[in-house]
Amino acid sequence: MGFHKKFGYTHKSTYHRMNPQMPELAVGSKMKGWLSAHGERLMEGTLDIKEKIKYEDLPKPILLPFFNIRYFPSIVPGAPASVHDLIRLDAKDFRNDEYVWAGEGSLKLIPSEIEEFTRLKVKEIEGAYYFENGCTITGGEVLHSWV
Repeated sequence: MGFHKKFGYTHKSTYHRMNPQMPELAVGSKMKGWLSAHGERLMEGTLDIKEKIKYEDLPKPILLPFFNIRYFPSIVPGAPASVHDLIRLDAKDFRNDEYVWAGEGSLKLIPSEIEEFTRLKVKEIEGAYYFENGCTITGGEVLHSWV
């Protein structure tokens, strides 16, 4: 979704259109991004741009509603979580570019002693995309609560 679920940093290649020495983002451009938390790099991804597609042609899962999990542990040691919900976010005022850069990508999860997701295995990359969009989150609905 583009926002942190835990404290950390995201980094990505940035093309500055106003810099006369920097090439335009186009077919053949390459981008890289990574995320880090607590001082260690945890994930790296790349995009090798092959074509420009319409926003509406993005894979369906990208265009589906936003789902998330809210989790707040109890302040009392050993007690159940204070909040543990599956939620659907409501949004409006969507803005996006008409076109999306699409291509081939890679994803590498870097082993960590304290992050459980880095033990997952990447089986297949379906595609890689670069686009910018925005919306206003207006609320949502709790679909399930484990508390």
